[in-house]
Amino acid sequence: AAGYGGALDAAAIVLWLARPTPDAGVTMRGGADTTAAQPAPTVVLYASRRTGPATRAPLRLVGELPGSGEARVSLDDYLQLAVRGLRAPAHVRVAVVDQAGAVRTLVGDTLLAPKVAGVPVTLGGSVDLARALPAGPSRIVALFSDAALDDAAMRDAVTRLDPTRAERGAGPRASVVAGSLVIER
Repeated sequence: AAGYGGALDAAAIVLWLARPTPDAGVTMRGGADTTAAQPAPTVVLYASRRTGPATRAPLRLVGELPGSGEARVSLDDYLQLAVRGLRAPAHVRVAVVDQAGAVRTLVGDTLLAPKVAGVPVTLGGSVDLARALPAGPSRIVALFSDAALDDAAMRDAVTRLDPTRAERGAGPRASVVAGSLVIER
């Protein structure tokens, strides 16, 4: 082991000299990146089929946004929304933009607090799709902010989004989650 001392010292010097500089755009593994964006929360979509005038089938998972990218439901379904992955209390609004560009609010400004990690927090009551939305492809958009947002701000934000991915919002704690919602007859 005594013969390796000089070789180990030389290897340590080479590694020290070869380490990336902070302005090289590379960080050391495990190093804290204080500029990294927090991941956007996940919007969980559940549906329950209408089976009679006052009865419904059991709730089923139809999608998670942005992960699944698309959820398919029927006009005969009730849609229930939930959020998972909140790291701090947030105001949440959810809207749908149909094929004609009409913006329909599904969930108005709702203040949610994080719950047990991994457990979705329900957003309001269920939505009767036959009454609320037309059949066809739509964009569903959830806006998360540390401050309350009025209807006009939500509609403005919704119309400028790329619906295929989650994006960071303008504020320090604002984010947007979007995806496709296909409502079949």
